[in-house]
Amino acid sequence: AQKVAAAAAMTPPFTLVFYRLSRFGRDHVLYLEPEPEDKLTALLRALVALFPDYPPYGGEIPLDEYRPHVTVAVAESDDALTQIEDEFRRTVALPLPLQVAVREMWLMVRVKGRWLLHSTFSLGMPTGEVPRTVGPST
Repeated sequence: AQKVAAAAAMTPPFTLVFYRLSRFGRDHVLYLEPEPEDKLTALLRALVALFPDYPPYGGEIPLDEYRPHVTVAVAESDDALTQIEDEFRRTVALPLPLQVAVREMWLMVRVKGRWLLHSTFSLGMPTGEVPRTVGPST
């Protein structure tokens, strides 16, 4: 946790803008695409350098091919994803572009097939700060 807190401390808070919904077609994923990507990519690279034995997504996606994103939905087929996207556009009052202030980083853990928030790390905080644990430690 101290290494992650140090990486977060070296990263000042920043702002992202989400202009559009996009898709990872082969995986049937609908996502929001952040701009600029460089701050998220730099943070990811810093974490990978600190934990080289634990690459993102288990190394299934090469770091150079990784696209920062916010997953909106995962479906079993393109048709199902199209239905989800259509419903999302009709029913969700999400004005795009959406501007978001990024002030902290979350450590998520997968427990019994569900992603749970484990800890949060404030960006730009002194390294002496202790991360806030909010979920199970397993």
